[in-house]
Formats: sequence, C-alpha cells, structure tokens
Amino acid sequence: FGTMSRRQEEWTVNEREWQQRVREIINDFTSGSYERGLNKLRESEAVAEGSPDRLTTLAELYFELGHQEMAERLADDAMRLDGERVDLYVLKAQIALQQGDWSEAIRLLEAAEQYDADNPDVLVAFADCYREIGMAEAAIPHLWKLVALADDSPYYWLALGIAQLESGQARDAVQSLVKAHDLDDSDPDILAQLAQALIETGHWEESLSYLSEALRLNPDDVALALQKAILHERVGEKEEAVDLLTRLQEKNPENSEILTR
Repeated sequence: FGTMSRRQEEWTVNEREWQQRVREIINDFTSGSYERGLNKLRESEAVAEGSPDRLTTLAELYFELGHQEMAERLADDAMRLDGERVDLYVLKAQIALQQGDWSEAIRLLEAAEQYDADNPDVLVAFADCYREIGMAEAAIPHLWKLVALADDSPYYWLALGIAQLESGQARDAVQSLVKAHDLDDSDPDILAQLAQALIETGHWEESLSYLSEALRLNPDDVALALQKAILHERVGEKEEAVDLLTRLQEKNPENSEILTR
C-alpha cells in the first residue's frame, strides 16, 4: 500500500496531537480545573486557525462553558471558511436563542434546513427553539419528521409527546408517550410525562401506576411525589395521600409546599 508522504504523516501527527489537546481541555473542565482548561482553550485558538473543524470544536466548547461571545466569534471564523456547515448554523442559532434573539435563531435554522432538511440536529434545534419561545405547536411538525427518521428512539417520541402536551394535544401526547414507553419502560422522564398526559385526559387511576414507577426510579423527586399525593386524593385514596405527604415532610422538613398540601 506504500508509505505516506511526509506532509501526510505530519498532518496525521498534528491531528493526533489536536485530538489529545481537546481531550485534555475537556478533562480539565470535568475535573474542576476550570482556569487551566480555559487557558488551554485560549491557547488552542492559534492552532485551530484556518481549520473550520477545529474552530467549530473550540466554539462548541466555549458555548458549553457559557462564553457566548467567544463561541460566536470562532463560529463566525469557521463559517467564513465553510459557509455550508449545518452544525455552525445550529450553534449560532443556540447562541441567538440564549441572547433572546428568537427571529435570528429561526432564520439561522431555516438556513441550515436549506442545506440539510433531514438533519436530526437541525430538527431538534427547531423544536427546542419553538418550545423555548412558547410556540410548542410549531415544534410538532419538526418532531414528527424526527420520529419518522428514527422511530425506534424513545427520546424523540418523548420530545414529541412533551410538545403535544404543551400545545394542549393531550390525547395525541398519550399515544406518543406510550410509544416512548414501549421503547424504554425504565426512563423516569417518560413515565412522568405519560402520567401527566393520562391525568390531562382524565385517566387518573391509570396514571398512578406510571407515577409510582417514576417515583421508585427517582425517589428524591419531591414534585413527582406531590403530584402522586394529589392524585391519590383525587381518586379517593386519602389515607395513601396523607401517608405519602407525611413521609415527604419527614424527608424534607423545610419544604413549605408540602405543608400547604
């Protein structure tokens, strides 16, 4: 197969060193060495210059750390080198959304959609954006496209069910969340959302079983336990409600919301 040219070999070594550098930065942040990681991140900008891939990686790291201006600056640098990268449009849309510029976020996602209409990251970002600005119903078509692309993903069905719930489509939400539960019956978020959808459609007793399982998996969720206590009372099981509230109060003596129940 022959040997690599010297230039190819140098590129391989440089790329290997780059990946090692990125891993070190991430390790510093995850281990709590924030300042050291941030210094390495700043130093890496010179190494990333001229490479849209590397600039995008650094921009995403800055964004995750909450440094929006730095993230946007590097994203713009990367976009000048490669203006058709969907991940850059998504990143810039997320920055715009955090800055409260909803129209700009949607404009950027629409631009990304022109390049790759079926990109899952674009569809998720669209859905998140519309839900963030209180337009859950507008998120639903994007989420339907998402589940059509991967109908074996419980998390996509969960996202669709949540958006349907938020837009007042509780019956449709039950169907979506049942599908999510069929794919993953041990996720407390799916269980809790399915319980909520069943409550909103009047199926209180059926909801209790899902709430119980969600609480078993996440026993420290006070909001979930309060919801279960309220539901016990609604179906006439006052003793169960009182018992649950008593145990909650013992575990959380400073929670005033429990006392008001």
